[in-house]
Amino acid sequence: MRHLCVLCVLCLVWSHLSVGATELLPFSLASARWCAFRNAGKVSGWSNLTRLPDKLGQATPEPLDVRDGIIALHATDRDQTDQPAYLFAEFESDRHGMMVMGCDAMASFSLIVNQTPATRRRLRPKLDPAAPDALRHPDGTPLSPLANQALIHVRKGRNLIAIQLNGHRSGAGWFFVFAPAPDGTLWLPILPTAEHLDDLRANAYPFPGTPGRTLAEQRIQEGVNGLYSDIFRNYDSKPDLSGDALRAYHREWPILALYDQALDRLLAEIPTVTPPHQGAVVWLLYNMGYVIKTPSITIGIDIHHRRAKLLEPLLDALLITHNHGDHLSRPLIDAMLAKGKRVFSSFIDSPDKSSEPRDITLGDLTIQTDITDHNAKLLRFMTTYRIICGDESRGAPVLFHTGDSCNHRQLRPRGRVDVHMVHPRVGLSVPEAAAQFHPRAIFFSHLLEMGHCKPGPYRPIAFADAYQDIRAMARRQLAVRSFLPLWGERFVLPPHPFD
Repeated sequence: MRHLCVLCVLCLVWSHLSVGATELLPFSLASARWCAFRNAGKVSGWSNLTRLPDKLGQATPEPLDVRDGIIALHATDRDQTDQPAYLFAEFESDRHGMMVMGCDAMASFSLIVNQTPATRRRLRPKLDPAAPDALRHPDGTPLSPLANQALIHVRKGRNLIAIQLNGHRSGAGWFFVFAPAPDGTLWLPILPTAEHLDDLRANAYPFPGTPGRTLAEQRIQEGVNGLYSDIFRNYDSKPDLSGDALRAYHREWPILALYDQALDRLLAEIPTVTPPHQGAVVWLLYNMGYVIKTPSITIGIDIHHRRAKLLEPLLDALLITHNHGDHLSRPLIDAMLAKGKRVFSSFIDSPDKSSEPRDITLGDLTIQTDITDHNAKLLRFMTTYRIICGDESRGAPVLFHTGDSCNHRQLRPRGRVDVHMVHPRVGLSVPEAAAQFHPRAIFFSHLLEMGHCKPGPYRPIAFADAYQDIRAMARRQLAVRSFLPLWGERFVLPPHPFD
């Protein structure tokens, strides 16, 4: 009998925000309940493992040996080694965190955890083949660094894993996945860790276009990848968490600390920053929520945050593109209206409610609205805002916030656009929009919306999606500068920005 082994001992990364350290803990799936099928066809419906997946044909489960986390899958026929094998397991975790799974170059695999594909990473272990305690093949030869690896996120409680093993490539019969030693010596640091995100909180964000910026984006992206939408929504619904409860959330989910710190940045900076004459200062709070300050007025647009109500004393007016929870904050809206401040939308019951295009004057701002579609079902659902931050004839910056508009052909700004604040993955083509009205810069927004995390029908828009559009615009030689604002980041726009 020929053996195909899948060695599945996993590492769990557990971050401690309070001390800024990363602790690598050994984690074994030896106690998980496993079942395996070979050449079973497309896998679906596997989320309830008390009843095996529906579309596994007539395949019969193969026996699995499980010892110390080693999963041994036995092939009964030489030809079957080139056919996919499907492995399923469920296991309990006592904490949230990350695991690394991998196999050596003789195999490839795909992995789904809690209905979400794993993140592919290359994490090279620090191996010394000459060391007496080096990890080894069953025949005694040292194990090489893994070629196929995946970073997976587990949640406290029940987790579900599905692995498709795609057969060996080199003719050998062994496949390996292993974990680091308990002291973490076999692996380089795995992102995101509390210390990495804590560093981003403590310092100014690296400047766009620098290597440090790329690393910061990677850390934030992986922090969001590890989150679950129900965790975020539960957290986001609690504006007045106690100190102990807040520290517990931040310890288990460091990305939420970065989310909170974004509002802290705005609360500290808005009162103290002076905009340039005929210019503006713009902050991204979160998602598509921006604060815009000119020499005479401060407004918010699509503000959403757990503690957004704290912005009310700093805002003179509020603009909202549409009636979706990730683009508004009911406590902030109520606080603004209670103080007699203006709230512009197509749905809030206030004197400034309107579902038709109009012109608005607020301080030194001139705002032109239009109405667009969100999708094929939500027609005329979206209010877009062209915001002129002063005297347009003297070069005052012009911002164009298009919310979740789905069709670039419906975008009809009445004049130049210096900054297009855009959702890049709701159906609208950013490159086509750029070719249509030629903005000088694009702020890619609605990235990493944590209410869209797994499980569910949506996924947070990744930084990679924005870079895909940036490359497309470069191929078309469109003269536009592109930015991916990070939560809490500030941009100063003088007259004639980006000239």
